Amino acid sequence: MSNIIVTVGFLSFLFSSASGVANKAENWEHKHYKKGQGSRCADFVGHVVKSAGGSPPAGYQKCTSWLKWGKQVNIVNLRRGDIIIYSKVNGYNHIGIYDGNGKIIHRPTRSKTVRRMDYKYRRIIGIRRL
Repeated sequence: MSNIIVTVGFLSFLFSSASGVANKAENWEHKHYKKGQGSRCADFVGHVVKSAGGSPPAGYQKCTSWLKWGKQVNIVNLRRGDIIIYSKVNGYNHIGIYDGNGKIIHRPTRSKTVRRMDYKYRRIIGIRRL
């Protein structure tokens, strides 16, 4: 019986952690994340994951490092707090945190504030979950 309680508690932690990632990202909305510095979108995601109690992958400042992090998720199972990695024609180029309402919370450029946008704006090449 205690194993079930531990397992349920662990699953509860996982669910709350993913949601916690989205909550931490929302706290940044309309604020600058390292304005004017060369920090990347993946640096922002790494910061948010850390602040939610998770461990980002080694080299988390690059989108490619997130493709093997956490648990792989199919788009039909997309859930609030999941990390979405995007590509352009010649490689990886963006990453954001799914907000649960068809949007990602992301750092668009160093001169713009953290904001939301449609999660289907580019080709998705990976979805990962804490």
